[in-house]
Amino acid sequence: MRLLLASLMAAAQAYADTPLSNEEYEAYSADGKSYIHMIPEPGFVGGYGPGKGIAYHLSEKNKPEKLWEVNIFSSAAHLTNDGKSLIIFGPWARGLSDLAVAFYAGGKKLKSYSVNDLIDDPRKVERSVSHIMWQAPPLRGRKGLFPDQEAFGLTLIDGSVCVFDVASGKILERIPSTKRPPSPTPLNNSVVWIAILVVSAIGTICVVVIGRMYQLIVARVRNPKSL
Repeated sequence: MRLLLASLMAAAQAYADTPLSNEEYEAYSADGKSYIHMIPEPGFVGGYGPGKGIAYHLSEKNKPEKLWEVNIFSSAAHLTNDGKSLIIFGPWARGLSDLAVAFYAGGKKLKSYSVNDLIDDPRKVERSVSHIMWQAPPLRGRKGLFPDQEAFGLTLIDGSVCVFDVASGKILERIPSTKRPPSPTPLNNSVVWIAILVVSAIGTICVVVIGRMYQLIVARVRNPKSL
């Protein structure tokens, strides 16, 4: 049983470390009046790559009106309420030189940052089999536009926060983790990954058991004398 669980957990970890294919989607602004339609070119993975994004603003009659477009795809896009400013994230990073985040206005790039530009100490970056984790996981930090739509906050893996000016893309402030209030539910990243792997393993076992039960039921219905 232990060997089975170990195998399932290893398989789940390998699957979790495999980039997903880029998929078409729409990302709406906070007020729901603007959105960007992201369309990837087929055959690319990792949440970033060739493609295009088309920004729209909804009229009073709820009719989409095209504003501008960019010739890039990102699976993580944030659009301001007026539809003018866009913040996108780079690929599932493999190294410190990969794109971390980029800022656009009216379809034109203002400024971009690599992972190395944002991380003060590369030793704090967490590594998987083939990728690196430079952002804080959801349970330990957030990223997004401020309510006034003028700034964008991003929590890094070391717990510090970068605050960007949306209009220029420049860094307004770096808030060290020591100045941030403690999380009400502090969790170590290793605990998060272990929980994910355990849940994945249990899910896999349940699928196997349910599949076997289904096969037995079907066999009994088709040939009750054989059982």
